[in-house]
Amino acid sequence: MTEKTIRRRSVSRRTLLSGTAGLLGGAALSSGSPLAQTAAPASTGAPTNSPPSTSYPNPAWLALRQEEIIEPGLEIVDPHHHLWDRPGHRFLIDQLLADTGSGHSITQTVFIECGSMYRADGPDETKPVGETEFVNGTAAMSASGQYGSARLCRGIVGHANLRVGDGVARVLEAQIAAGDGRFRGIRHSVTWDASDVLSRGRTNSPKGQRPHLARRLCASGATESYL
Repeated sequence: MTEKTIRRRSVSRRTLLSGTAGLLGGAALSSGSPLAQTAAPASTGAPTNSPPSTSYPNPAWLALRQEEIIEPGLEIVDPHHHLWDRPGHRFLIDQLLADTGSGHSITQTVFIECGSMYRADGPDETKPVGETEFVNGTAAMSASGQYGSARLCRGIVGHANLRVGDGVARVLEAQIAAGDGRFRGIRHSVTWDASDVLSRGRTNSPKGQRPHLARRLCASGATESYL
C-alpha cells in the first residue's frame, strides 16, 4: 500500500468524524491525528488589515475589575481563542501574550477558526487555508522561545466547508500541510433558527444542514454521528 493511499484513507476517516460537536483543548493537543469539528460554510471575504486599535483592549475597562490569580502554579491549556486584524480591532501575538502573561500559568493554547486572513485568490473552498497558514506563523514565533515559555497556537482548529462533498478531502489535506503538525481539526457551524432575531453566526448557516450532513456521514459508512 502506497503512502498516498494511506493518506487518502486517513483523510476519509477525518471526514467521517466531521460531525463531532466539540473539540477539547487537551484532546486537541494530545492527539497527533487531526479531528474534524462542526462548523459552517465560511465567509470568503478576506479581512482588511488595519493599524493597531487604541480602544482594544480598553485599559480603563479592564481596570474596572481586578481578580486575584487563583493557583498561579496550576498549568492551564487555553482551549479557545482567536487571532485577527480587522478595522479598529486587532488581536495578534502581542495582545495574546498580554492575556496569557496576566498571572496564570498558561502553557499552551488552541486557536479556533474565526474567518481571519483567508486567501484572496483561488477557489472559495481553499481560501480558509490562509487562516491556518497565518496562525501557524504565530505558532512558529512562539515555538522559538523568544516570547516566553507558553506555546501559543499549539493546536489549530481551522475551517473546511463540508457541504462541498468529496471535494473537502483536498481542503483537509491542504489544511494539514499548512498546519505543519499543529492542525487538529475543523469547525463547521450548523446554527440556524427561523427567527431573524437570533444570530446564525458569522457564516449565516443555511437551514437543513444538520440532517443533510448526518445523511452524508451515514452514507459514507460512519457508525455514529454527533450532529
